[in-house]
Amino acid sequence: MIENWVDFTLNVVAGATAFLCLSDGTRRLFAFGANRKTVLMTVLAAGICVLYGAFAYWKYADLKATLSMNQRRAAAATRELEQTFA
Repeated sequence: MIENWVDFTLNVVAGATAFLCLSDGTRRLFAFGANRKTVLMTVLAAGICVLYGAFAYWKYADLKATLSMNQRRAAAATRELEQTFA
């Protein structure tokens, strides 16, 4: 579920731009050879893709850790309730 439409839109635009630059830079690299603009476009786009992927993984790991902490708290609270009523 999408919680923030602005964040989603910016992610889509940034991801599509990086992917487009990477694919076009790679196409130009193989079609015209290694000139300065082509290599720069390809390297920058690849770097942006790597940073975007690293940020997405960091966000995923953080959300996963938060979820596991919340589940542990809920399980501990359930056990405490069972012990008090038993």
